[in-house]
Amino acid sequence: MVEQQFKELTRNYQTALDFYNDLLKKRQSAGSLGLESQQQSEQFAYTILRVSQTSRRFRKDRLIGGGLGAGLLSPGILFLIASSDKSFHNERDVELALKLPVLVLVRRWT
Repeated sequence: MVEQQFKELTRNYQTALDFYNDLLKKRQSAGSLGLESQQQSEQFAYTILRVSQTSRRFRKDRLIGGGLGAGLLSPGILFLIASSDKSFHNERDVELALKLPVLVLVRRWT
C-alpha cells in the first residue's frame, strides 16, 4: 500500500513538473516574440523620425511657396469674379444699361 501511494505521488509530481516546464517554455517563447516586436517597433519609429527630420525643410519651403502663390493669385481671382458680375446694384447701373431714366426704385430691406 505504501508502494502504491509512492507511485501515485511520483506520477503526480511528474505531471506537475511537465505542466510547469510547458508553461515555462510558453513564457520564454512569448518573451522572445515580445522582444522581436519591440525591436521592430523601435526600428519603425527610428525610420519615421529620420524621414520626418529630413523632409521638414522641404515641407516648410512648399508651405511658404504655396502661401505666397495663393496670396498673389487672390486679387486676380477677385477681380475676375467682380468683372463677370452682371447684376444691378444701384439705379445708376440700370440707367447706364438701359439708357433710360429710372422712374421707380424698389429696394429690398434686409
